[in-house]
Amino acid sequence: MGIGICNAVANVFAGVPDFICHFHFLRDLGKDLFDFEYRTIRRYTRSYGVRAQLNKTSKQLKAAIRDDKRLWDSLEDYLTNNELRGAEDRLDPKVTAYLLVAWILESASACHGFGFPFDQPHLEFYLRLQEAYPALKQLKEKGVSVLPLTILSRALIDAALKKLVSRMQQKVSIFEELRQSMRIARVEHHQGLNDEGDEDIKTIESRVKRFRHSAKIVRLASSDTSYHKMVKQIDRYWDKLFADPIEVDTPTGKMTIQPQRTNNLMEQSFRFLKRDGRKRSGLHSLSKTLKGMLADTPLVRNLANPDYVAILLKGSKSLAERFAAIDIQQVRQEEKDNQRRWRKYPKRMARLFKIPHLPQKLMKTAAK
Repeated sequence: MGIGICNAVANVFAGVPDFICHFHFLRDLGKDLFDFEYRTIRRYTRSYGVRAQLNKTSKQLKAAIRDDKRLWDSLEDYLTNNELRGAEDRLDPKVTAYLLVAWILESASACHGFGFPFDQPHLEFYLRLQEAYPALKQLKEKGVSVLPLTILSRALIDAALKKLVSRMQQKVSIFEELRQSMRIARVEHHQGLNDEGDEDIKTIESRVKRFRHSAKIVRLASSDTSYHKMVKQIDRYWDKLFADPIEVDTPTGKMTIQPQRTNNLMEQSFRFLKRDGRKRSGLHSLSKTLKGMLADTPLVRNLANPDYVAILLKGSKSLAERFAAIDIQQVRQEEKDNQRRWRKYPKRMARLFKIPHLPQKLMKTAAK
């Protein structure tokens, strides 16, 4: 939709119908509508160090739970038996606090794979923090001293941040109305970036026209610059969004073709090639490999040192013989312990991150 590419297409493909992908149009419109608020919310929460403090608290709570068999068993039992449906035993405040802090940190779990602006993880982070704060305050009164309530409170009482969040929520609601009118990138389809939307282009066009000329949108566009730009964007590219069927000549006669709403076919092919390359190489990026090389290089280089190798061999004739003498059960147990020690969250915990209003449910459970 840039001026340069539009002029180039018109020059190189003169007379050829040129249309805009509905997904990309809606994505760019959403960015223009509330990208400023979104970035500013992120900057505010970073300036208060909210996420950093919660990450630190999460690690402290996890260590305390892991070092206490009773607490660890309680957490494991809770996650295994899905006791959100109702628990007979009361959850320890430390376990409840750990689950709530992790739920706030993993706010991106509420997203659906469309990317910004369809997903707004930083806004969701603030809203989860706001919702969980009263519960965290109760837990601190019950003895969970590591909770950084002072820092969380500073962020939540910031009047400018509250105003930003409120303004963005209003804009997101308008964006969602247009998203529903365009029938594209809908959550209920569970197709993520592969969602091609409905095919009834005439019905979609009439729905978008009703949205564009509704009294609410006209009022907002007349009083707010960002909404005025949104309306102007819709008007400017209207003819490139809603195409009538095209009649083309083929060797077998005339054929009517309805232009596709998205460029998903091309992008799906590109994503397939990326996945195929990752499967063959086993690498998503080289960063982990390079970090591993820095740590492992001295160990490998030391194999050229006879004294170092002699220490490793412990009387064996070769490394193969030395490795053969290792107790495989001990290795497996140590690997299992390492996985448990370094795994970010215990198994089955990730499913809790998607649950809306988790603080209410957890505090009801903890009160039993």
